[in-house]
Amino acid sequence: MTASDPARARARATRPTSDALRRLLDEAAVVDVMVRYCRGIDLLDLDEYTSCFAETLSVAFPARNGEVRTM
Repeated sequence: MTASDPARARARATRPTSDALRRLLDEAAVVDVMVRYCRGIDLLDLDEYTSCFAETLSVAFPARNGEVRTM
């Protein structure tokens, strides 16, 4: 391979920048929260569900006559 080889040029052009890597890591973190949220809802796992939110959370449960819990 030479320095002007098209494969090397493509590799340089697609090398991730720190901004691109940061964006991918941020997107992966958001997906992780979404998966935990859905799993918590599906499995009725309150710990999993609340791990998706800030430390103090108030939730209204319409299916429980509007019961409000602060967690």
